[in-house]
Amino acid sequence: MNLEIIEFYPLQLDKEKGNVTGTLRVKLSDYGIDILGIFVSKRKDYWYFALPGRVGTHHETGEKVRYPFIVFEDRGQHSQLMEIIRKNAPLFIEKRLVDKESPIIFPVLQPKVDPQQTGAAAKDKKTNQMSAKPPVPKVWMDLQPRKALPKSKEKYG
Repeated sequence: MNLEIIEFYPLQLDKEKGNVTGTLRVKLSDYGIDILGIFVSKRKDYWYFALPGRVGTHHETGEKVRYPFIVFEDRGQHSQLMEIIRKNAPLFIEKRLVDKESPIIFPVLQPKVDPQQTGAAAKDKKTNQMSAKPPVPKVWMDLQPRKALPKSKEKYG
């Protein structure tokens, strides 16, 4: 199976712990397929890869089941694909992380805010805004009546 890793798209980087999260785009030239959204996670020295898919509930047992978007009829081909990704992707990602010519730009994550603090702060802000501005009275105006449409087709098409 001929696999080419095209790009790594970062989601999160923790330099202190050495954790990396993102997605990969790979090309299977033997099959003419580009696979986008291969989930990548590195925790300490362990790399985790998962093909794109969704988690759902099995209709008979009620258990959570993962439904992949890409499935090979032969399970051996699937295993071979995952082995090639596990072997080649870490090297590619580590090279991309240290690349100075075209550096990876990580998205800026907003800090998580405690909802209890948000509610109190939002109420205080709203009351301060209300006390600072006097209410503006609404002014209602009657619109002018519309012109009647012409009854013949020649005038309006």
